[in-house]
Amino acid sequence: MPSLTVRWFFSGLVVRVVQGFRDFDGQAIIAGKIFHIVDETFFPYEDGITLIAEKTIRLSGNVDDNAVVIDNGGNAFFEPVRCLDSARACLKLIDSYWELPQVHDAEHSREVRADIDTARAWLQNYQPGAATPNCTTLAFVAQMFPMQPALRVLIPLLFGLLPG
Repeated sequence: MPSLTVRWFFSGLVVRVVQGFRDFDGQAIIAGKIFHIVDETFFPYEDGITLIAEKTIRLSGNVDDNAVVIDNGGNAFFEPVRCLDSARACLKLIDSYWELPQVHDAEHSREVRADIDTARAWLQNYQPGAATPNCTTLAFVAQMFPMQPALRVLIPLLFGLLPG
């Protein structure tokens, strides 16, 4: 599973708390809890992020203990959960980026789109225990989208979220 900073969380993503911590308001966020992200909001002044899920979690990048949680290196605090809901939400977000001309007209976009469409078909025809497809174009993804860093994260994440 690719490492995912909290800044890249999106509506529909399901995450598990790996390591407990206290948020900006002092709320204890307990390891093992599952959160279904409904919304996330960025507050530039405080380098802050508010996650709306089963509870509201506020984090500030200006607070050292929160900054490490926001960075979430190696998914140390939040781990994306492999599930249909997360994968479908990720695919929807990728589709919204794909409408941009600099994305769908990029070199190798057809090959990458074929991989995405393979994941889409797998999700539409989901069968428990079915082998998950692989992304064969990750090398292209890394170099294709210099102006769209979200896609460099979301495309590998899509394939990591597909439940096995």
